[in-house]
Amino acid sequence: MQRIGDRIKELRTYRGMTQKELAESVGVKEATLSRYENDQRIQSWEILSQIADVFDTSVDYLLCRTAEPAPFRSIMLNESIETRKIKFYQYYRQLNKYEREILVERALTLAEYSVSVQDET
Repeated sequence: MQRIGDRIKELRTYRGMTQKELAESVGVKEATLSRYENDQRIQSWEILSQIADVFDTSVDYLLCRTAEPAPFRSIMLNESIETRKIKFYQYYRQLNKYEREILVERALTLAEYSVSVQDET
């Protein structure tokens, strides 16, 4: 039977994140995150919610109340623009400073190109 720590570790390794990266993204120490993954420490609701947000999953999935890791909001909104914005922001938060700068620069380049093409028509 899976436990909360198993689910966190599974999601973290699937995303290719280190314990340090996940710990930083939710505002805890790496040692604390290790204790979460080994079920040696119980997470607060706030931390559990932040971990769910990082992995774009539900707290119910982390609590082993469902086997489906898909987030409830994606199902309810059927991947609306708002859901995609939330996902984008969650992925953006996982990037380092250099990767964020590259992403912003590419997004601006794409937006400027799109506007210039619309102006020509």
